[in-house]
Amino acid sequence: MDRRTYLKTYRTQYKGRHKRVNLTLGLGDYNRLLRIANRDGKPVTTAAYDHLLAAMDDRPHVAESVARELSELNFLIANIANNINQLAHYSHVVRSFTGEGQLLTEIERLQTTILSFTLTQLKRSHDH
Repeated sequence: MDRRTYLKTYRTQYKGRHKRVNLTLGLGDYNRLLRIANRDGKPVTTAAYDHLLAAMDDRPHVAESVARELSELNFLIANIANNINQLAHYSHVVRSFTGEGQLLTEIERLQTTILSFTLTQLKRSHDH
């Protein structure tokens, strides 16, 4: 098959699998989308596509910067969980652990802090 025939076949198949959508925005909405795109370091069309898919999946769109911070938080929480597991192992071996109440209080405080941070970042991400 020569290149011309191949491309014609490919375009026909592509049109069958993909649909083009045109979107018209007012200047205010476009500028808002542009700010979001610039913040995320993406072209406007990519930002619009990402937000559209997030809305269709009924999930919040998380900015790249927030996603990186959440990933770091997850890493830190995994380290904390590992430390707690070591404490549990130690208390099982020694048969006593005196700081159990304080440990649970700190874990609850950590959960509250993470939830507050996440909601604040998601709101900030959504507002911009």
